[in-house]
Amino acid sequence: MKIRGYDKENEEIKLAMTPMIDIVFQLLVFFIMTYKVTTMEGDYNIRMPAAAAEPTLTEETLEDFLEVRLKADPETRFLQTIEVNYGADRQVWNRSAFPVRPAAGEDLTAAQMQENRDSRKVFASLNQFVINIVGSGSSDPGSGSKIEAEIDADPALRYEDTVYSIEAISGYKDDQKRIVKLIEKIKFRDTTNQ
Repeated sequence: MKIRGYDKENEEIKLAMTPMIDIVFQLLVFFIMTYKVTTMEGDYNIRMPAAAAEPTLTEETLEDFLEVRLKADPETRFLQTIEVNYGADRQVWNRSAFPVRPAAGEDLTAAQMQENRDSRKVFASLNQFVINIVGSGSSDPGSGSKIEAEIDADPALRYEDTVYSIEAISGYKDDQKRIVKLIEKIKFRDTTNQ
């Protein structure tokens, strides 16, 4: 049945572009207005080693230089020793942490778990050592930001222990839960050529 006045061949299809453009702009404005810029958690100012060789340290640059060496147990990959050298006189701080590891198929006892928690106190001790260095000439511990730290981490070391050491030398929270910065310039020693 043919409908009168309807000519299929002469019909022109029109798209209404104005409403589509209005919706696109409304969505754009909505997303721009609701976007919240957030800061990264645990944002550390860490300078990774450059491809070129670095200049050698002189007596003047050693005055404000902290070297942290992290050694791992070759079998378990857990932190075994922390050695710290500071300044031209090479003030040394050294601690060993030997966490207890369970044998295959066994669980840790309560005493062994406590011993593992106590082995983490080595990082609090490292933090106190850095506070003594940074705060030695001033009552404000955050004023020593000119000191630069270099971490020489054993390639076999677990990532968790490296992060604990970064936290220990970069700062702490005081009694009012405010962050006190100690050393902001932290870099890693390039161990690829060794």
